[in-house]
Amino acid sequence: RLRFFVLCPISGRTVLMVHGFMFAFAPLNAAKYLETHNIRLMIPVRAGYLDEQTATDLFRNEDAGEQTIEELTLYLDHCWGKPITLMGEMLGNPVAFHLAKRRPDLVDRLIVLCINTAPGDAKSESFARRYHGGLRQLVSRPTFFRFLAWQFRSFNRSAKTMRTSITRIARECPADIAAAEGEKGSGPAYDWMVDVLRASPVGIADDYRAVVLGKWADGLSSLDVPLDFIHGEQCSMTSLDDVRALMAQNPDAGLHVIKGAGHFATATHPEEVWGITNTLLRL
Repeated sequence: RLRFFVLCPISGRTVLMVHGFMFAFAPLNAAKYLETHNIRLMIPVRAGYLDEQTATDLFRNEDAGEQTIEELTLYLDHCWGKPITLMGEMLGNPVAFHLAKRRPDLVDRLIVLCINTAPGDAKSESFARRYHGGLRQLVSRPTFFRFLAWQFRSFNRSAKTMRTSITRIARECPADIAAAEGEKGSGPAYDWMVDVLRASPVGIADDYRAVVLGKWADGLSSLDVPLDFIHGEQCSMTSLDDVRALMAQNPDAGLHVIKGAGHFATATHPEEVWGITNTLLRL
């Protein structure tokens, strides 16, 4: 069972987005620019996201990322009939990469949008890097991330507590704070972040596990489809140096830097995000 958000022209050139936790920034801010560039954005709601979940779901053996790959493979095999442009978004990028790696016949291009590689450094001045460094030090078993996501869900039950969490982790990037506060883009984001987190702890946890524990990026050098990165110049989650380190494994990959943008580039700079995407679709 797949559910989709579908935006803009039915006859437009299709981009299939594999979303992460903060994905609502994209559909909330994209419509005008998708129309301008004749892009049809399809966002399948991934396994582990936007479902009623209880504590017993923390002990399920199924990996939400693997389930998404299986579902999208079946969909593209049986319902699409030709290669599609695949866009990974934030924490959804490892899933998009594995799909493109395993079935290059289904993908004509992979676009890596605002990737979060969760780089960790316990001694860094960056709060985000210290946060991710703490995650890496705490990891001892695969279920850890699900318990952590459940606790994060329990803490962030209101817009007020979510605001505290987001402004701490994104405090090195004024553009991201402006997006979350509603000073740029679609309006204050904290209420919908709470709603997504409440209904998606398993999906978010499995995404973090894939990023922190997984070796998904090791196969970039042998990826069989064209690869492009779109990244915010000021992203506090993953720096441009981190992105370039990934790209060193695939020298043919393209890098498109959005000046003044952070991790939430789809909210603060949608014209640039979809303008670059339009250019890539024409290659």
